[in-house]
Amino acid sequence: MADAIWRAYHASKLHWYVPEELHALDIAQTQDPEGRRDEMIAGGGLF
Repeated sequence: MADAIWRAYHASKLHWYVPEELHALDIAQTQDPEGRRDEMIAGGGLF
């Protein structure tokens, strides 16, 4: 992911495709950050 962010930051392209899974993760993180943290600690990972 860091590589994708680095390339996006240094590119002249304005819009980037965001997979639905990442969008859903962002929404979940925003709605319940502590719950997502606990899931990741318990071994749930990012997805």
